[in-house]
Amino acid sequence: MSISNKTLYKLEIKSTKYFPIGIALLYLCNIILSFNDYNLEIFSIIGGMSLLPLGKLYLDSLTFKLCFHHRIFIYYIFLCNLISSIDVYTNYELFNERDLFILYLILFGVALILYIIFKRRYDFSRKYSSKIP
Repeated sequence: MSISNKTLYKLEIKSTKYFPIGIALLYLCNIILSFNDYNLEIFSIIGGMSLLPLGKLYLDSLTFKLCFHHRIFIYYIFLCNLISSIDVYTNYELFNERDLFILYLILFGVALILYIIFKRRYDFSRKYSSKIP
């Protein structure tokens, strides 16, 4: 059973589009559960993302010329990693646990709103671009 290059290409594009959304949702679930003292290690194992795979997802999105709205959740994951790294590795505590939780929720809300706005704008321009003379 052989998989053609065209099938692999389509699979790579789909995974580059939708993996960041899934990882961001896993981050959100992990943040909500951790705030409520339910630390499930499986979310960290499945959805944990270091900067190297995140960089590959970003480069893939640039390589396949995906729209900006597909990269919004990559930016969200990067910001969450950056904030948590600063919080863990610095000697002074910038945020207490509740403020950090609220910050993560605000970042996710902003990312979701930006995704919806840019997705609708892209769909609208694509829908009506062929009808403009």
